[in-house]
Amino acid sequence: MSTVRTAPCTVVKVLAGDLLLLELRLGWHVVVTQPCRIAGILAMDPGSDEGARQLQQMRLAIASLGQTPGPIELTFTSYELQKSGHHDTAVGQLFVTDAQGGRHDLATAVTAGDG
Repeated sequence: MSTVRTAPCTVVKVLAGDLLLLELRLGWHVVVTQPCRIAGILAMDPGSDEGARQLQQMRLAIASLGQTPGPIELTFTSYELQKSGHHDTAVGQLFVTDAQGGRHDLATAVTAGDG
């Protein structure tokens, strides 16, 4: 049985087409920086043309957040931990809440251009 956890966050860096370095605010002034894999995005080899395109799509989606009028809120909801080398990687969804209260899944925005 997995535990679902939700935390407000900030994107520190795009690491791959499906992997972000997030600063997660866990409460009680506890902040951790953790690589987080975005569910719903099929990772491609970053050295391939498709992987490079996917990485660029993720960077554009993250950059567009800064161009949104009004305040936005990012929330990461993790569903599982993946063992990855020497560390665990949280896997889940990154939600964007805009100034009008609309809630959007980042994976949907990134994969919208895949068609």
